[in-house]
Order: sequence, then structure tokens, then C-alpha cells
Amino acid sequence: MRDEFKERLIGMAALLIILLVLSGSSLLVLAAVNASANTLRWWALLVTVSLVTLTPLTGLVAWKLGRRDAQERLAGINTGVDQVMRAAHGTAALRVNVLRATQQVKDPTAPVITMLPTEPEFRDPPLLQAGQVVEL
Repeated sequence: MRDEFKERLIGMAALLIILLVLSGSSLLVLAAVNASANTLRWWALLVTVSLVTLTPLTGLVAWKLGRRDAQERLAGINTGVDQVMRAAHGTAALRVNVLRATQQVKDPTAPVITMLPTEPEFRDPPLLQAGQVVEL
């Protein structure tokens, strides 16, 4: 709100200066017929000084307004990109959650069956009786 007020104030000041220059020029045209040489010289001096002063000031104001406009545009682009990325992230998260929910969940309490090889050298050794010793 404050920036908008400053921008309007700058616009009003620029409009007032332009109005003063135009009215001064129109008064000169009306008074040029009856004006003296000294009056015309002073008027030319005032117009020259005002143009020399206003030209850089106008450039500075235009530069500041252009810079502000560019910053606002970049902020708008960043906001748009953030919204798109948030939506994409939400869509991806939803997709992952749906895939997880639809996948068949294995029962962790089910027994695991292990198949042992059936070759003779891999069979279980016979159980030993109490006091029996096996030599290697």
C-alpha cells in the first residue's frame, strides 16, 4: 500500500511538472508578440535549466519504476513456480500413497519355509547319543 502511494505521488509530481512546462510554453507563445528581449532570454534560461534538471530526474524515476516492475514480475513468477511445484509434489505423494495402499502386503507372521538341498553330503548328520564322540 505504501509503495502504491509513493508511485502515485511520483506520478502526480511528474504530471504537475509537465503541466507547468506546457503552461509556461503556452504563455510564452501568447506573450512572445509583446515580450521584450530580456523577458525572452530569462524564459529561455528557465526552460533550459528545467530541462537539464528534469531529464536526468525523469530517467531516474523511469529506471526505479522499471526496476520495481521487474522485481514484481519475478516475484510473481516465483509464486507461480512455487504453486506448480507444490501441486506436483502433492500429486506425486498421492500417487505413491495409492501405490503403497494397493500393493499386496506380506504377512510378517507367516512362517518362512527354507528348502534344504537333498544331496547326500548336505543332509543333516545323524543325532548323537549321550556320551558318543565323533572324531574328525
